[in-house]
Amino acid sequence: MSKMDVDYASAYSNILLGDGTIVYDSQNSSNMNSLIAEQFRSDKSRQEFDNLTASNADFLMDVRLNGAGLYHQFYAPIPAGDQTWWSVTSVSDTDVLASANRSVLIMTIIEVLALALIVTAIIYILRQTLRPVEKLVTVAENISRGNLSVEVDVETTGEIGELADTFRR
Repeated sequence: MSKMDVDYASAYSNILLGDGTIVYDSQNSSNMNSLIAEQFRSDKSRQEFDNLTASNADFLMDVRLNGAGLYHQFYAPIPAGDQTWWSVTSVSDTDVLASANRSVLIMTIIEVLALALIVTAIIYILRQTLRPVEKLVTVAENISRGNLSVEVDVETTGEIGELADTFRR
């Protein structure tokens, strides 16, 4: 069983003659020699099928099948001499939505993890940046109390480093 079979257990394919007769059904061989339109629940779906196959171009139909739920069916024409046969690939709406929901869940988990990583990085950078400022505030408080012999233990560059050098003088 391939990965595709597991993810889309409802997937199956048909080969149709130009009039919609099923000549191959990967899911149910008893459907062979019947019309695919007989599987549609509504006359509207049957009419839509007739209109779309008349165009001899690829198309997608969402149909409710007898004995099943909603199916997405992709039709591709197969030129066969002076006739057009059809390749039909079908998958249930439930399988398609399950796959989409799984993708959304995975993306949500990745986004939450990325956000947590970004917040952690920001907190780390802020602490590294503010630690010298906190030390300088302590030095300034000691100086304001009259303790001029306080040591300035700040090793950094940029404006904070310049301020620390000013306190050391």
